[in-house]
Amino acid sequence: MQDEVRVPVPGFPGYEASSLGHVISHKGRAPRVLRGGPHPDGYPMVQLHGPDGRRGFMVHAVIAAAFIGPRPPGMEVCHNDNDKLNNTPENLRYGTRTENEHDKRRHGTHHHTRKTHCPKGHPYDEANTYRAAGRRYCRACMAARER
Repeated sequence: MQDEVRVPVPGFPGYEASSLGHVISHKGRAPRVLRGGPHPDGYPMVQLHGPDGRRGFMVHAVIAAAFIGPRPPGMEVCHNDNDKLNNTPENLRYGTRTENEHDKRRHGTHHHTRKTHCPKGHPYDEANTYRAAGRRYCRACMAARER
């Protein structure tokens, strides 16, 4: 098991980011791991108190800012293994929205890749699926359009 490394959270004195994917508060009597709660998308969130008051942050964004550095404009924090709960620095990277969407397709979690049938109800199986330019097409629907 790896040793835990803690670094300060940029812009938020009294908080540290952990190499184990936790955010630690040093405000109060003793340091404590912030538990936070889930974002509607399933990502863990925490509340940090800073110079401008209290704000909510996704844990992966806090860990990435502390260990990787500031997020470049137009970039998102991507999870390499697609596990929303694995917020270790090795699992995070900055990437474009397109790269993040490609990751979702590769991991099978993109909303279109989870569909098992076309809008008309035909199955997306080997016999009925035509693939082109990274998309799936229903052979039954294509045949109906040609008629």
